Amino acid sequence: MKRVWAYYRVSTKSQVLHHEVTLQRKACLSFVTNKPNWQMYREIEDLGVSGYQVNLDDRKGIHRIRIGAQSGRFDVLLVFMLDRLGRNPEEMKTLIKELHSQGIEVWSVVEGKIKKFSKQEEMYYNHSRIEVEKTSERVKQRLLQLNEEGIFTGGTAPFGYIIASTDSRLTINKEEAENVKHIFYMAENQSYGCSRIAQELNKVGYSTRSGKPWIYNTISRLLRNPIFIGRPAFNKYGPYGKKVNITEWKLQPKNESLVIISDEQFYRVQELMNGRRPSKGNTDFPTKKDFLLDGLAYCGYCERRLKAEVNRNRPKKKNGLTKEPKIYRRYVCEHSKNKLEFHGQRDFGADKHEKMVVDLLRKVIEDKSIVLHEDLLSNDINSIKNQILNLEKTIADFYLTQSAERQELQNYINQLNELEDHYYELLEMDKSINRVKGSLVNFSEKDIEKIIQALFDKVILTKSGIDCKLKNYIEFQERVILNVSV
Repeated sequence: MKRVWAYYRVSTKSQVLHHEVTLQRKACLSFVTNKPNWQMYREIEDLGVSGYQVNLDDRKGIHRIRIGAQSGRFDVLLVFMLDRLGRNPEEMKTLIKELHSQGIEVWSVVEGKIKKFSKQEEMYYNHSRIEVEKTSERVKQRLLQLNEEGIFTGGTAPFGYIIASTDSRLTINKEEAENVKHIFYMAENQSYGCSRIAQELNKVGYSTRSGKPWIYNTISRLLRNPIFIGRPAFNKYGPYGKKVNITEWKLQPKNESLVIISDEQFYRVQELMNGRRPSKGNTDFPTKKDFLLDGLAYCGYCERRLKAEVNRNRPKKKNGLTKEPKIYRRYVCEHSKNKLEFHGQRDFGADKHEKMVVDLLRKVIEDKSIVLHEDLLSNDINSIKNQILNLEKTIADFYLTQSAERQELQNYINQLNELEDHYYELLEMDKSINRVKGSLVNFSEKDIEKIIQALFDKVILTKSGIDCKLKNYIEFQERVILNVSV
């Protein structure tokens, strides 16, 4: 009996609503029923995922298929049409070759058995991709034309504006426009930064349109938006939704009916904001990769993840000479920064707290105090794997007997997905432990960052110390104190 996994994909949410997944599913189930030695074991979906824009490596459903193939959990991968797997010929060839090398047959309800990615199929996919690109280009050109004509092309109206019900054009919202003017006044006349402006607005009870408090990013985006001088920006996003640098934005023609802020005030604020940040061409300026605890650091007061930031003080004159600005790194609690919750510390010096972590790590390595519970992890991996196999058999029996409702099947599938996600986490943990073992045998200073990322789940920072939380299956001997203070 051949174990079959079916894969369904639709590109847009509207296709989900119009039940295109159901059509694919019915066709695949019918196809399996007509194969006497086949049995459906699993259905995997990628919903609202473009086969043209989203790479195979970035699709959760394809990831599940690859893991299942590596562990030999199915014999046949079935799709309604081959283009459900993707639209990039090179990626398709690689995936099909990979599955074949693991003994997996690839079938399509429409095209039949896929023995290899033929020249004819490659030509079809290249032609299909060209058509998609042409359609995309036509849409882009039409949107460009509308923007150049000053027509609102849809979406949510920016703060300070509403969409007129008569002709769907933007008009000024007088109440919000007053708030916009006040924000620009604080930025220009009081030289307030984005954080300070957010604090002032929250203090007097002003809120965003959605009723949420103001934060740094919201203020920054508002102050950078040229729509307030009557020139809405477009071309903000490039291929695959990647943000375009603000210097490459394009502006619609001047529309006096949208003007809230004068050109002089707007560009003066831009100068002030640009003056607070160093040039990106400065290679000496630290980046996030220079933060040892990026992604691990948490606030010791509100337990929220901290943001890595780089700042520099302004040059000061002493005895007629201008001193070089000092660059310093810090971990920032955004929640406290915007005064959403008061607690004793907002900024945590990166140098001081990273040194505490490194000193602790050197000590436990020197004392050989790290305990890795490999046997326990291995047992848990095998236990989860057995649960997955048993649940897959339950699902397969359902397909065979049709003894349960669709909702009951979906519950089984949801349980299976959760078990698989946990299984993948354990496999990653196993890799981390192996990396730690290798680094401890031949320890060098360059391995410190790698070991920290592998050992610690969280590093909680307070004004005077750290509290390290280890990952599962790792512990230090009892004599090691994980809470360090100065």
